[in-house]
Amino acid sequence: MNDELFTTEGRLNPRYVRRLVPDEGGGYTANIHEFPGCLAEGDTADEALANLDQAALAWVSAARESGYRVSEPLDFEGASGKIALRISKRMHQQAAARAELEGTSLNQLIAVAIASYLGQQDGVARCLDAVRNELTHGMSAGQYRQTAVVEDAPGERIATRLKKPGGS
Repeated sequence: MNDELFTTEGRLNPRYVRRLVPDEGGGYTANIHEFPGCLAEGDTADEALANLDQAALAWVSAARESGYRVSEPLDFEGASGKIALRISKRMHQQAAARAELEGTSLNQLIAVAIASYLGQQDGVARCLDAVRNELTHGMSAGQYRQTAVVEDAPGERIATRLKKPGGS
C-alpha cells in the first residue's frame, strides 16, 4: 500500500501526471497518466480536475480490491538527458550515413527523431526554422547546389553533398 498516494486533505498526490484536454464541443477531459483508464470530465478545467480527484479515489480503491498494482508517480528528477542505446550495426550505419548526408551529428539526428516520435514538433520546427534562416541569410543565392538523392537499391541511397561551385 502506498501511503503517499493522497495528501492529508484527501487529494491525489500532486506528483502524479495529470493531463487536461479541452473538448471540441466545450468542457474538459482530464486523466492521470499513471492510472490507465482513470479519467473525468467537467464544464471547466477546475471542475474536470476536481472530478479527477474523485475518480482517482475510486480507481485506486478498485485497483487495490482487485490486486492491481498502483504505480508510483513518474520521477522526472532522474532524467539526465543521456541515454545508452543499443541498435543493430546496420541501423547504426544507416543512421550515421543519414546524419552525414544531412550535415548533422548522429546524436542530433537521433534526438530529432525521438522528438518527432514523441510529438514535439514545436522543437523540430524551431530547429528547421533556424536551419532555414541560416541557409537563407548565411549564404548567397546559388552559392550551393542542391543535394541529389538517387535510389541505388531499396532502402539504399547515394547522395552528393552540398558543395560550393568549384570547391571540394
